[in-house]
Amino acid sequence: MGQIAKVRKSEGGFTLIELIIVVSIVGVLSAIAIAQFTLYRKNSYDALAQNDLANLRIGEEALYASTQEYAACADAACVGAIPGFTISDSVTLSATAVSGNDPSFSIVAQSLAGSGKIFSFASNGP
Repeated sequence: MGQIAKVRKSEGGFTLIELIIVVSIVGVLSAIAIAQFTLYRKNSYDALAQNDLANLRIGEEALYASTQEYAACADAACVGAIPGFTISDSVTLSATAVSGNDPSFSIVAQSLAGSGKIFSFASNGP
């Protein structure tokens, strides 16, 4: 008589421990990625504030070249006071001007969605 061979089926799949380890690794990696994404996003908003500050500085100098005066303005009022200037969303800025024998101006800019840093520039006159 012949022998009957037993056939063993190998069951595929993952164990519960393997799944828990993989899920925890994915969770740690996603927590790191989200933190870095938030930092990059804040830095990009700060860059918008710095860009607006630089553009307003150039606009103030161009205005002085044509009118011999600097403009004092804040936020949206700077768009009308400085020809060609536009302000980015979420950026607040203000410019103060000093006239007289030694005219000068200073600018302060900040992004409301950024890191909270305040960027400033002060001229030393024309």
